[in-house]
Amino acid sequence: MVKPAVPYFIAIALNLLLIRWSHRSNADKISRGIMVSTFLFMILLFLIKVKI
Repeated sequence: MVKPAVPYFIAIALNLLLIRWSHRSNADKISRGIMVSTFLFMILLFLIKVKI
């Protein structure tokens, strides 16, 4: 990776905090939505980096 990894770590930390907050407040649909959107974004980012 050419770019430093700090923005990625910040994004991961914010994502984990959002998932933890929504899980503790019994908002299961929100937790699931955050996880699905994160997973799809990671796949998109991987495809862009590999340039498929």
